[in-house]
Amino acid sequence: MTWFVAVCRWLLPRAHERQRTAAALLEAKIARARAEAAEQRVAFLAEASRALSSSLEYEATLSSVSRLAVPYLADWCAVDIVQGDGAVHRVAVAHVDPSKVRVAVAPDAPYGVARVLRTGRSELYPKVTDDMLAAVARDAAHLETLRRAGLRSGMCVPMSARGRTIGAIAFGSTRPARSYGAEDLALAEELAQRAAFAVDNARLYDELRHREGRQRAIVETAPDSIITIDSAGRIVDFNPAAGRTFGLAREAVGRDLVELIVPPALRAAHRQGLARYLDTGEARILGRRVEMPAVRADGSEFPIELAVTRVVTPAGPLFTAYVRDLSEHKRSEAVRETETALRSVSALAAAAAHEINNPLSVVLAQTNILAREVGVPGRRRIDAIRAATARIAQIVTDMGHIVRLEQVPSRPHLPDMLDLRRSTSDATPDPTKSRMPDA
Repeated sequence: MTWFVAVCRWLLPRAHERQRTAAALLEAKIARARAEAAEQRVAFLAEASRALSSSLEYEATLSSVSRLAVPYLADWCAVDIVQGDGAVHRVAVAHVDPSKVRVAVAPDAPYGVARVLRTGRSELYPKVTDDMLAAVARDAAHLETLRRAGLRSGMCVPMSARGRTIGAIAFGSTRPARSYGAEDLALAEELAQRAAFAVDNARLYDELRHREGRQRAIVETAPDSIITIDSAGRIVDFNPAAGRTFGLAREAVGRDLVELIVPPALRAAHRQGLARYLDTGEARILGRRVEMPAVRADGSEFPIELAVTRVVTPAGPLFTAYVRDLSEHKRSEAVRETETALRSVSALAAAAAHEINNPLSVVLAQTNILAREVGVPGRRRIDAIRAATARIAQIVTDMGHIVRLEQVPSRPHLPDMLDLRRSTSDATPDPTKSRMPDA
């Protein structure tokens, strides 16, 4: 008995030592497994980030990410994106069994993508039950499809960017040994966050590209000249209208604007104004419309209307000039002034003709009466009076021509009062003896 007790006392410490050693080995194994799992998660996220940053075509990159998630994180993975019109579009889906890749859920389903998009919160389903499948199935045939997919555990996480839920990623496991937990959900949320940033950046890039395209189209087709210079006064860009107006070639980019389009007499003032603005911020023409002369490549001078705006960039301020050629406008103004003067002359001529026509008719009538009274002895004087009257009538006729030259629609013909024959016949007892030239 003493021997047995001694043996037990000898073996017991060694058994405890072996247990401690086994426990330590188990803990070390668990720690290595956790470290390896952590390394795998980091490697997975790094690979996903590379896929997401490889292209700005986000649908293609999300497809790569879904394939990357299968089978590392899931046996089935689907990515849904909310479009600009609010519609939900499935852009990527992957499954370990290609024949089971298409698993769709109704938009009003109480579980999964539909609810995550509505709430913006992640959902974890450690165990997917048949009741859950029945709740999201559209009909009996759809329920059978969901059952054949064999999902045993699942999770769905939102893709959020700038405070908005722009999509969701759903993950499903078909293996009994893989039941999702908190660590899996955290990994899925990190993946979804990176995917959301990639999608948002791609959309912002597309929006910027389309906006720049629209702006470029507007600039390229604008009828007015648009010229941009840097703080040194060198031309950065100009539109086709500026090339046509000023005779500029593309080689003009990088050259001094003053030497190309500013008249020599104004070049010093232009340079001084730009230098003063850069030194003090004092601007005299920014944001205003001003008229000034400009020169073309052939040296000809013409009037322009100019408006200048400033744009601040990391490389320094840029100045964009919007220039309108006023040559045609000035010619139109000159034509309008001439027409106005002609109207004034015409009105004066019409008034003078009217004032002359009435007494002239009286003179003619009285001359005819006097001719009958004086007889032959006074014929020569009567003829002289008639000749002078005819001269006056010719002047009235010329005034009528001025009226007709104006070509005013409201007065296409001579007024009745300038018709000397009618005026004479109305004032003369004997119309056969009152013949005068036509007005």
